[in-house]
Amino acid sequence: MLISSSTQQRSIYFNSKEALTQWHEKILASQGFLNSRIEQYVPVGRLGAGSFGTVTLAEHKNSGVKFAVKIIGKAKINKAFRDNNQVFQELEIMEELARENCENILEVIETFEDDSSYYVVTKLMAAGDLFNYICLQPTQPLEEELTKKLIKQVAQGVQELHSRNIVHRDIKIENILMSDNSDNATLKIGDLGSAVKLESA
Repeated sequence: MLISSSTQQRSIYFNSKEALTQWHEKILASQGFLNSRIEQYVPVGRLGAGSFGTVTLAEHKNSGVKFAVKIIGKAKINKAFRDNNQVFQELEIMEELARENCENILEVIETFEDDSSYYVVTKLMAAGDLFNYICLQPTQPLEEELTKKLIKQVAQGVQELHSRNIVHRDIKIENILMSDNSDNATLKIGDLGSAVKLESA
């Protein structure tokens, strides 16, 4: 996905991963991304916090497009690995899903790291999460037809994960993100910090 302005994007396709990587690196180098990528994202607010890091609302310097940037402290991950003997897989899983362009999984724009942190840049879901959406509805519990539409999208997202041997392990309404507050909103599963990829189904 090439972002040319705050309102224009276009998809570009390559016949090999090598060609894509070469082209991408040339663009990053020409814009000064390779040595200081996080400096290309200007923080403008805080969106939330989890056990491994914080999620920041950031604006991309060159395009003006707003993204969500998850900042994951390496020290916390290293401590969790020592305490629980667990391998941190969120970055690997999100990069895999980004290549697959899954409809009901939160899109990853890019991932990178520096000496202290990992950074995961994702599409901004401006309407927030499903919890807030439900709280705003005038009818409680929700109407059955609306509920079916919501659950179907969540199930499709889980199915996309399971088809790739990925177990989310933290499905809850706070981790289901909304494209908007309408009845026809697109739902996307986010926060893969607890996810694991299994060797086989």
